[in-house]
Amino acid sequence: MKIAFIIHALQCGGAERVLALMANYWAARGYSIDILTMDDGVDSPFYPLHYAIRHHPLNLLTRSTQRCKAYYENLQRLGGIRRALRDIQPDCVISFIDIMNLFSIVAVLGLKIPVVVSERSDPFQYKIGRHWEFLRHRLYPLADAIVVQSDDISSYFSERLHPKIHTIPNPVFAPSPNGAGSWTLPKPSILAVGRFTFEKGFRQLVQAFANLHPRHPEWHLVLVGDGPLRPELEELRGQLALQDVVHMPGRIADIYSVYAQAEMFVLSSLFEGFPNVLCEAMASGLPVIATRCSYGPIAIVRPEQDGLQIPPNDIPALEHAMEKLIVHPELRIQYGRSAREILERYRMDTIMKQWDDLLCRVIKNNQYTNRNV
Repeated sequence: MKIAFIIHALQCGGAERVLALMANYWAARGYSIDILTMDDGVDSPFYPLHYAIRHHPLNLLTRSTQRCKAYYENLQRLGGIRRALRDIQPDCVISFIDIMNLFSIVAVLGLKIPVVVSERSDPFQYKIGRHWEFLRHRLYPLADAIVVQSDDISSYFSERLHPKIHTIPNPVFAPSPNGAGSWTLPKPSILAVGRFTFEKGFRQLVQAFANLHPRHPEWHLVLVGDGPLRPELEELRGQLALQDVVHMPGRIADIYSVYAQAEMFVLSSLFEGFPNVLCEAMASGLPVIATRCSYGPIAIVRPEQDGLQIPPNDIPALEHAMEKLIVHPELRIQYGRSAREILERYRMDTIMKQWDDLLCRVIKNNQYTNRNV
């Protein structure tokens, strides 16, 4: 099978992580894999790619505040994607993330190449703008299939789209720390991982940690990641006099070595899709605390079995949950052992078979349609 992925860029992020996993899995099994990105290729992909994968940076990553110029640049993106697909001639296109999905649908028009679009967040909460939203509802019916990460997300789309919607969660694979890792966590540590943006709830997490710190001064909070809210989080850390116990080491590629050093993991998000970091932490045997936000975390964490669930944006509940796991180490051991069962619930082979089955149906339907045009 010859598959072309399309995504904005191969930087650090959950969607990029899943795309790399899927592409590497198929490439290792002999599939022909191409990845189209909008960047210029100066920065190497954050996640390693199989040697047989062909990466095509199209150098179309421009942004303009002028409407006419932005319209022209979007036409250039469409043309660049279309020319690349015409050269590659894949059996199927898989597009990741909302706006890139729209470009991909339009770019394949008339090329007789089926396209599968993948929603990677919660569309009820994550807003892409009025004009893009209008286009999403108009263009998604032209896609051959739409992949979401939980059944509830399908209710966001009109009923006429439901036959095209398929629920496929993210795969989870066994942790493989690379030696001691590039960063050593202080002991004991509470770990959180993600992009420093509003929806990740890191400000609430720092505040909750500040509330319990006087009672447990030996504990540390480690926030792995980066993003636009870093200055704000650093300022908050300073205001709360937590410079010695709240650490922000930036992005860390060998993240499994970090999971292996922590005592617990916290997902403080206000909304999510299907958070990879939560699954990775559980696969590493960490007890978890997760907000009952959106659909992914609710399905992933089994309350009082893998860890604790709390309401989103609830600082006292977050403080109480962290303290419960701090003062009850036996619960941390119990939850951590149970959390590893996620490796069976979302096995790589099982999830990728769902993708294989979907692509086979999409390609077969496309061939049948083209024969009868």
